[in-house]
Amino acid sequence: MNEAHESARLPASDWLARCVQQIRRVETELSDEEATEIAQHLLSFERTGSMPPEAAVEFVVAEFAKTKPRFERRAQARPAKGS
Repeated sequence: MNEAHESARLPASDWLARCVQQIRRVETELSDEEATEIAQHLLSFERTGSMPPEAAVEFVVAEFAKTKPRFERRAQARPAKGS
């Protein structure tokens, strides 16, 4: 199964719960409230929100490990649908 399709079918509450759980595994010092806030941000971003929650957390951790993390889209903005 394609992971992006799996993520798109997850209800937001399930995505957030799984993301919070993964965040807490990676960063054990965070409170539930802090992890929930981060998870909500990850879900709201186009790139990480389209990933399964575990992959989104792994992506962010990997980016922060780099000297120059890149979270923004590198390509030109996509044209609006129907254009």
